[in-house]
Amino acid sequence: MSASSSISHRGRSLRITVVAVGLLVCLMLFFADKSNLHNQKDSALGTTSVPSSAQTTASGKIPPLAKDEKFDLWVAELEKAGATEKVTLLDSIVQLLVKRNRFEYAADYADQLAQQESSLKNRLQAGVLSQKASQLEYIQSDSLLFRQYSRQTISYLSAVVEENPDQEEALLYLGLGYIQSGLPENSMKGIMTLRSVVEKNPNHIEAGYYLGLFSLQTNQLEKAKERFETVLKNAPDYSPAKLQLAVTHIQMGQPALAKTLLEELLRGKEADDEIKLTARELINTLP
Repeated sequence: MSASSSISHRGRSLRITVVAVGLLVCLMLFFADKSNLHNQKDSALGTTSVPSSAQTTASGKIPPLAKDEKFDLWVAELEKAGATEKVTLLDSIVQLLVKRNRFEYAADYADQLAQQESSLKNRLQAGVLSQKASQLEYIQSDSLLFRQYSRQTISYLSAVVEENPDQEEALLYLGLGYIQSGLPENSMKGIMTLRSVVEKNPNHIEAGYYLGLFSLQTNQLEKAKERFETVLKNAPDYSPAKLQLAVTHIQMGQPALAKTLLEELLRGKEADDEIKLTARELINTLP
């Protein structure tokens, strides 16, 4: 399974979680605070073994994984595996951790995999998973861990983009990584990187959505409306954009239009419980 397909498979659910919290995404065009775009829930995955990078950098601050015999066996086999077998084992470990939403551990093992076999696919995977790890709530509350995963995101993905300037997934997550880094000098880099995605592909759902969020947060309401409407034109059932378009209408003083969108979310099957809860709360605030 490729890095792109394995990560993209979970992209929609991840982005939906982003919206529930990301309704208040604190990303400004020239801001210095790192933002929490999406909080991931820890899932039980078994092992008492911790990646060496986690042991070194986290000093025990990364929550341990629960017991899992298969996972423990894979980790034990890494010690005696040859180069080819090690690549296979590391890839299996990463995919299992991703399925459990343990992005911090997945990023550490993906880093090991990329160092063992420095393919474009492995470096892309390590960069994307590092970005997702950097957005875990407890990682964001630990400045050392946050900087570690943030730097790892930018390092891997900038190298991927340098090698392949048209790699849209790398550009998307690199743009987010720059913006979320909390460094003022990276903010414009992030915006420009995301814009480069929609310049290459005007119908790119995720990049258009995030740019809409940034426009909304900087009070560029007409631009936000345009971004979200373009996303929905290409993906009518993309509930995060529908929710944010409703918010945009509310801020533009158009409660009737907002109510129509929110009621569609509540009636439809595409929105998850968090989005429906937010939609219901917003409806209750409307006249």
